[in-house]
Amino acid sequence: MHRITFFCDDKKLSDVVHALAGLTLGTPRIEPVINAEVAPDGSIKQRTNGQLIDLFADYLKKSKQTEINATFVRQFLSGIGMSPKSANHVLTQAREAKMIKKVGAPTESRYAVLPRK
Repeated sequence: MHRITFFCDDKKLSDVVHALAGLTLGTPRIEPVINAEVAPDGSIKQRTNGQLIDLFADYLKKSKQTEINATFVRQFLSGIGMSPKSANHVLTQAREAKMIKKVGAPTESRYAVLPRK
């Protein structure tokens, strides 16, 4: 008997699970990997250092948003498997890191995305 561990692209996950069905004992344990990308040589490389604020900075850069709100942060947190209730913590960290600044009326929670240096 053997235990096999491997990485699979999101687009191929259903094909892999179907291929393994009936050939394995039990169901495969599937875990999302949120901080990885495939390097040109085919190896898997870490995208950021894994800190929450760095993951958020990477997400902000990829989304190309100029303004965000708490809903945007909740979607990010849900996407990486964290509780959406941590949105205020992420917003506070992002403001302290000078990634965003609050704009609009005090009753609105909108934030302008500041350019990275």
